Amino acid sequence: SKNEATGNKDFRGAYYIRINNDFEIKTKDFYLSNKNIAPLPFEELSSKISLNPALKGFEVEISISFDLNQNHYFSNNQRVNGLKYGYELYLGDSLLKRELFPNVNYQTYDNGAKTKIYGLNILTENFDLEKIDYKIFALDSFDETIRTYGTMLDRKGPVLITKSNITAKLDDKGGYELKIEQVDGGSKDNVGITALSLSKTSFTCADLGTNKITFTAKDAAGNTSAAEVTVTVVDELKPILKSKSAFTIKLDAEGKAALKWEDLDEGSSDNCSIKEKLLSKTNFTCADLGTSKITFTAKDASGNTSAAEVTVTVVDEIKPTAKVKSGFVIKLDVQGKATLKWEDIDDSSTDNCSIKERKLSKTDFTRSDGGDNKVTYTITDASGNTSSIETTVRVDIVLSAPERANQGNSIKAYPNPVNDYLYLEFGDGSSTSTIRGSSLVDASGRVLGEIRLEEGAAGQLGFSTRELKQGMYFLRLSTRDTLHLIKFTVIH
Repeated sequence: SKNEATGNKDFRGAYYIRINNDFEIKTKDFYLSNKNIAPLPFEELSSKISLNPALKGFEVEISISFDLNQNHYFSNNQRVNGLKYGYELYLGDSLLKRELFPNVNYQTYDNGAKTKIYGLNILTENFDLEKIDYKIFALDSFDETIRTYGTMLDRKGPVLITKSNITAKLDDKGGYELKIEQVDGGSKDNVGITALSLSKTSFTCADLGTNKITFTAKDAAGNTSAAEVTVTVVDELKPILKSKSAFTIKLDAEGKAALKWEDLDEGSSDNCSIKEKLLSKTNFTCADLGTSKITFTAKDASGNTSAAEVTVTVVDEIKPTAKVKSGFVIKLDVQGKATLKWEDIDDSSTDNCSIKERKLSKTDFTRSDGGDNKVTYTITDASGNTSSIETTVRVDIVLSAPERANQGNSIKAYPNPVNDYLYLEFGDGSSTSTIRGSSLVDASGRVLGEIRLEEGAAGQLGFSTRELKQGMYFLRLSTRDTLHLIKFTVIH
């Protein structure tokens, strides 16, 4: 505007500086009188400050969003460069040093739209870098402080606040990813936290139980704080059971069978691993023949358990072992009859369980069965398995008991041995008239048939042996009250 009193042109304007770190925004009105200048059109000021022990100070770098070619103005037709920078050092609230930066360098970037100002070295001399604080100021061309900004150095790390009872529950694949927000309970810092990290975020079945990890926070000044936190890794998923619904187990030769967990499993699994494989019953005997229910169980390392019911059928497919005595001889009673029992011929037959039934193909014998007879002995166990064996039973007619009590053998045969006629000699109490029947029996007890007795020239009673083979025979004579057995030998 034009000053009517002086006739000079006065300029009035405003500018602001915005600094990224922790500097506040300032707006300042200013007046320019008798100067053909305009305010510098920069918009943003940011700084980067780093400690340099070798320099005994700090290195400062400032970036300004303005064209370097505009970093000047004209005063009284003289070009004047832009802002000047300086610094102040403090120990607590006490000012130790104030001076302008002696060397300021400029570098444009982003096609000249921005300018980097560097070489702003804060020399702390012999001051303790760990205790010193600083401020940076900017002066305009009129040596007016248009900006005093700076920071008390941040030497404090972030204040960590962690959550308690941090639990990581493994998924169906046995894994878990821990997130920062599950650990951080509201950590804070005076200049702001820039990074949070965990020393371990991935957990597996190998980490079941309590795990110590480190929670770290970093602030804008590069300070870090760390705390140890406990993460409890748990597995709450039960094993997935896949088992047979029914299974048949066979008893061995001793009547026993052992069932294994793997016999029933069809691919059971767990997100970690199955630690215990259990069956409610594993050993079976003949007492378990038939079907029964057992429990098929899987337990993982965390104690999670799954169970299923399985029907087990116990079978016995082994036949009994039949054993018989050889050459069993049975005697007829006084009535010419005899009954064969299985105990008579059994020779310790066995079965892996037990023999339930025993049968003989023939049990009743008479005189007509004299000699050798084939008999089949059959045994059956509780499961219906059957074994049979054939044996020979000899019915001995010769040794059978007489029909009545014998008081002595009053009939004799001569000559003995004989090669032609065999004659009979009767003692007291017997005669030819008392004989009711006669038959010939070989040495095996087989009845050869009836014998017709003939009278010889001298009146003796006898029969011819010419048709008989050499060997021992028995003449069986029955009288009214006695059965006579006369042994003789034929020779030719």
